[in-house]
Amino acid sequence: MPPLIGLLSYFREDTHLINNVLYCLFNVCYESRANKTTLVDLNGVLQIVKALARVVGRAGDADASKKTDACILQGLGLCFDLLRQATSEADKGGMSPNLVGKARAQALNAGAVEMLLKAKDKYTGEGGIAGPDGAAAKINVVAMIDEMMAGLGVRQAKKQ
Repeated sequence: MPPLIGLLSYFREDTHLINNVLYCLFNVCYESRANKTTLVDLNGVLQIVKALARVVGRAGDADASKKTDACILQGLGLCFDLLRQATSEADKGGMSPNLVGKARAQALNAGAVEMLLKAKDKYTGEGGIAGPDGAAAKINVVAMIDEMMAGLGVRQAKKQ
């Protein structure tokens, strides 16, 4: 796992590579408390959020919009999975409250709030996911972002 985390900080501008690394990390960590623990212990959440923030910051680049969208969605899914607590003993993918606290601290230190707000702006309104299921997917992405913000302890003002 350390080489994957290293790639996120070394290849900062390569959206395609970042997307592939996020995809690998998602598959390695999904429903594996042991792998999530290793990732958090290696400050992986910090690196993931930093990489995702760079990609979200470049989201206006029309040439890379499909690659950028795929990368942002992959990263948001990974963050969502890493920042959630176990809801029961049967929940294989959730983490202990202590580990979730460490993961959330890393996310906050990496600028997760700003990144999530930018991502939410991207997927609210006209921008974001294209295709026949785009509208429904945008609603799900925004809901995921709202859940992560709540998990990080951020209250959001309702737009009028």
